[in-house]
Amino acid sequence: MHIIKIFFTFALILVLTINLTTFDKSITQANLTNVYLNSNGMKPAFADSGDNEDNKTTNNSDKQNGEDHKKSEYNQQSLNETKSESEHQSEDNQKSLNENSDEIDNENNNINATHNQTEQDVTDIHDAKSSETIAAEVHINNQNVTTESIDNNINVNAQNSNDSVSITVSATNQTGPKIILVNLNSTTIDVANVKYLHVMYDGQKIMPAANVAELLHTTSSDQPHYAILITQSGAQILISIPHFSTHTITIDKISKVIPAVPEFPITMLVMLIAVASAVAFYRIKPIKI
Repeated sequence: MHIIKIFFTFALILVLTINLTTFDKSITQANLTNVYLNSNGMKPAFADSGDNEDNKTTNNSDKQNGEDHKKSEYNQQSLNETKSESEHQSEDNQKSLNENSDEIDNENNNINATHNQTEQDVTDIHDAKSSETIAAEVHINNQNVTTESIDNNINVNAQNSNDSVSITVSATNQTGPKIILVNLNSTTIDVANVKYLHVMYDGQKIMPAANVAELLHTTSSDQPHYAILITQSGAQILISIPHFSTHTITIDKISKVIPAVPEFPITMLVMLIAVASAVAFYRIKPIKI
């Protein structure tokens, strides 16, 4: 019996020894495997779980960075659009200010150029026609435009377009200064609105002359000038041409000066006929049978 106990005790010690040895070998093999993997730049199997978490975190970070970048681009685009609209608005405002400034300058020039016709002006213009200093006349009567040559060496062509008249002047054998006289013929001319006329010479604004006498004595070294005379039959515009090639004189805003309505006597005649017809209609009684 004692021998049996000793045998079982020895067997138990042997089994424990074998198990411990197997466990140590497993741990040693695992350590050797990890060392091998690390030395070759590889990761142990048990590290995959941590790496997956790291990769997931990195992907989320990249995704967030991408969304932030898109938001930044959208905000920059919105800022650029807002800036563009603001710049356009600023340009429109500046353009409007420039137009208003040009219009004020034009009105001031016309006021300085406008004079009531005197007897001396009538005499000076008559003499200028006789000497052919005034080379041609352009007659604007409501919507009708006609030309009249005085100096046959000067070619004048006038065209009426909407609210403006374009006058082309040329000469083959002419070098000296000449004057073009434009007659605005209308008994209903609005003198107060003469300041709204635009008188252009080759597409550029020209300055007013001090008076008609100065304009009629233009020299070839002078700049183009103009003058406006208020007459009993309307208004006259005199434009100087200091030296010749082909030039274009443009007069805009004519409707401001000559309203596109019938003359006063014609209007009254139409009204009288209408009233007389109405009275006659009501005075005629039906004939009884």
